[in-house]
Amino acid sequence: MPAPYERRYRHIDRRAIHTTRLLVRTRPWGRDAAALASARTWASRVAEVYGIEVPTVIIDRRHPDFRLFGDSYRPMNRTIVLGTFSVVSLAHEFRHHWQQQTGAHLTTRADAEDDARAWSLSLFRAAAPRRFARMAAAGRIHFVDAGEWRRRAGRAIALAHALEGGR
Repeated sequence: MPAPYERRYRHIDRRAIHTTRLLVRTRPWGRDAAALASARTWASRVAEVYGIEVPTVIIDRRHPDFRLFGDSYRPMNRTIVLGTFSVVSLAHEFRHHWQQQTGAHLTTRADAEDDARAWSLSLFRAAAPRRFARMAAAGRIHFVDAGEWRRRAGRAIALAHALEGGR
């Protein structure tokens, strides 16, 4: 059985992790101009890390591609389309861009999705481990076992309680 998605990539370039950490700290949630600017800056910097072209990033629920496909990567015009900002969705679609740019040898669409899901979740976990843990335990991250993260949180709280002398 493969490792959980968020643990599959253990050797992500530290510059990509750092850039993602900076992105999370800007708190660019939503669909406004600041979210779009943050997403584009992140995509530009991470593309530079991996030596690939910078994709276009669009955040717009009314965009025709979003209406047809939802969050997606459009390889014909190298465009990431998101309905609203999400670190994981941005990283996931960026990974599809990387796959296309590098000619990654993924034999099926399922393989490409699996790879993008694992890379984006591993990157988010590496860049923002506490935020990832809180969101995972709350069931706010797709394809992550919320029950496992709640159990981990419970053990951490019990340990902290014990270290504080049961107060």
